[in-house]
Amino acid sequence: NAQHLKRLTDALAELGRLDDPAFRIEMEPIALHELCDDVAHRFQTHAERLGVHLAVNYPDGLPLANVDAALIERALSNLLENAIRHAPSGTDVEIDVEADGRSAVVRVSDRGPGFPEGFTARAFDPFTRPDPSRARADGGAGLGLAIARGIIAAHSGTIWIDDAPGGQVAFRIPVDHRPPD
Repeated sequence: NAQHLKRLTDALAELGRLDDPAFRIEMEPIALHELCDDVAHRFQTHAERLGVHLAVNYPDGLPLANVDAALIERALSNLLENAIRHAPSGTDVEIDVEADGRSAVVRVSDRGPGFPEGFTARAFDPFTRPDPSRARADGGAGLGLAIARGIIAAHSGTIWIDDAPGGQVAFRIPVDHRPPD
């Protein structure tokens, strides 16, 4: 219970920090596909325990993205954790990275049940979970997508859910974003 409470208070503090107008992000040029590889590697053992295979897909020649690496890593970790939790055993969870002009697009897909009808309109609201009747031990507090949205917004990006069966959450961030002074 103490660990759950600590994770909850840490997540709430992070969400509050992202909403603070004085919050500034630390930008640096990074290879986004390498960050995705690193995050997937950290989740590999957990995914294997659940019978889920992780894959990161990207083309050669992706541009560097000027981002706060720690924050993008946190957003991606939230999305990947959700995907692994909902992917059926024996299936894949994929992270696809691509460049689209002056933006980078990252998609996290699983072969799970997808999101319930009507959920996507409120999915990024704090404390929102697809199945509120689930026990807290089966999932988080409903803050992961809200935190991811705050992080992506701080990078002048957008995040969305593809309602197609199987579940996909994606975000787009400018590769040359410069925060306001």
